[in-house]
Amino acid sequence: MSQTEQPPKTQTTQDLFQSLQRSILRLRQEAEDLQERLASSEEGGLDWKPMGFSPSDMEFQKTKEAAAREIALAFGVPPMLLGLPRDTAYSNYQEANRAFYRLTVVPLVTRIAAGLSEWISGYGNEIIELKPDLDQVSALSEERERQWQRVAAADFLSQTEKRKLLGLPPLPEGELDG
Repeated sequence: MSQTEQPPKTQTTQDLFQSLQRSILRLRQEAEDLQERLASSEEGGLDWKPMGFSPSDMEFQKTKEAAAREIALAFGVPPMLLGLPRDTAYSNYQEANRAFYRLTVVPLVTRIAAGLSEWISGYGNEIIELKPDLDQVSALSEERERQWQRVAAADFLSQTEKRKLLGLPPLPEGELDG
């Protein structure tokens, strides 16, 4: 092939135009067929799904939230722990959790332990006293840490008084706490 010769053309411009026109018409027809199938109710069609709540649904949701809030408060559970919106009685979740333990769980456990102590003591000659170990409650650890720091910094208290304030047993006679 010489430099002046061009490669043979397999299709003319008119043939390319007609081929392109047929492809576009075919794609358009396929899109219209798909649209008809989706819209026809005989083949299942499309279901309309609302994206929001109707006013009655919103009122029902508010009623559910109010009921959940009332039940939580009746049992001493801060509504924030349930994830209810618009509940800002506490500044954060950790504070609400600490209040739940301090105001609900600890008094309930203490009352149960006292009842068990009385019941068990009724079967023997000695008095048995059960107490919850609040040092093991992780939700109250920050509070407990602050108490230990305050007691340790109180130079005017003796070691015995400090141990008593922290709920520790007294040291045996003659033993000094280093």
